[in-house]
Amino acid sequence: MSSQDGRNVLVISRTMPRNTDPGADRVAAMVKAALAGNAVTYVPQNLHRLPQLGLLAPMGDLPNLTVIAKPEIDSMWTYLENNGVGFDRVIFGGTASAIAVLPAVHRFAPYARVALDTGADGFAADHEFTPEEQQVLEAADEIYAADETGAQLVAAALAAPDDPKVHVVADEQGWADAANRFLVAAPAPEEKSAALVLHLHLFKNAGSSVDAVLKNYFGSNWRSFDLVDPQAVLGQTELRRIRDAHPKLQSLSSHQVRPPLPPDADIVPILFLRDPVARLVSVFDYFHSTGLDNASGDYVRAFDDLREFAVSMVANDNGLVINFQARFLGAYASKHPHATLRLVNELEAARAFCRGLPFVGSVASYGDSIKVFESQISEHYPDFVFEHRFENRSSKPKVPARERLGEELTELLEQKNWADAVLLSEFAPDGLADWVGPEPTEA
Repeated sequence: MSSQDGRNVLVISRTMPRNTDPGADRVAAMVKAALAGNAVTYVPQNLHRLPQLGLLAPMGDLPNLTVIAKPEIDSMWTYLENNGVGFDRVIFGGTASAIAVLPAVHRFAPYARVALDTGADGFAADHEFTPEEQQVLEAADEIYAADETGAQLVAAALAAPDDPKVHVVADEQGWADAANRFLVAAPAPEEKSAALVLHLHLFKNAGSSVDAVLKNYFGSNWRSFDLVDPQAVLGQTELRRIRDAHPKLQSLSSHQVRPPLPPDADIVPILFLRDPVARLVSVFDYFHSTGLDNASGDYVRAFDDLREFAVSMVANDNGLVINFQARFLGAYASKHPHATLRLVNELEAARAFCRGLPFVGSVASYGDSIKVFESQISEHYPDFVFEHRFENRSSKPKVPARERLGEELTELLEQKNWADAVLLSEFAPDGLADWVGPEPTEA
């Protein structure tokens, strides 16, 4: 590899190679291959073991290698972030636990190409990947397995037996080949995918069902990117960076994409709106049925009773379920100190954004909506079919949301969700078919 093709490469190894470590040769070969014409930042677990990896000593002979000794990936990331270091490529080597590296993968994956080495020991033939491991595999651009068994298990987990991103890397030559493939210059702009199908994934708005269809069709050219910080936003600049880092990307889903979208990009947006009362009940059921470990899940599960949960949400004007859609699509654009006027501004921003979209789907008429989206997507991908499937549906009996809440509480929730209701009345009016109160109007 010539130096003019050089990259700024980050190599992270959770296990520091040593003579008795079965992963030593793999990590050594990985670093050595990455060094060819590249500036490499290497993050080992323990600095004092560096001399035991021959290629790292003496340090003066390797001017392209920078070593950062940080015991934890997250603290390392903070160090790099504070010092303004950016990377084109990130390689995770000797990974002992996918759960351990998941936050770091989520930090790097949107803006850099990520490779993941599954380790020298491979997998047992009956290994079953956890949901966290599955997320790591899906986020990586390339995956290196120690043998064919490992490669087949990874490919099966990805539901793609011939996935081109899975490679067997068994020796130093394999690492050299991986480096030549993974560290090459980015494709020219004209090689980018014809269009990006962008799913603005509003939580509990049939998003998982949409993602399942997109993933099934686009395969490794579909990605789901959410940064570690739950308050992070993927705006115009971030979306351009993602496309530059992943030029072959054909479809992207994220809970963090916020309007406006890049005006100069060929994007097919997918957005669904939902009756906010039905959505509140769905949020409650989802967190109680999945046990998802995050701040929102812990908060919701603190309430055993749906009605108590709803009353608390109203009392605190909680944006998780109160006017969530208007706030989300309004990109929290308003800084007005008065809460109602702030929401008015966010609603107007949301309406302006939706008016600029070719179509807005409705969860209430999901079947009809996906036909429209299918037509739009097939203009760029002619054989695309939007299969009618549902994912992440609660296993609870389907008692109507308003029946579970009761009339008085339902009317209160409808009044509090006035901004979402106004949004639906303009762009997805069938979503208000079960509305029991007066026709929604602006505050």
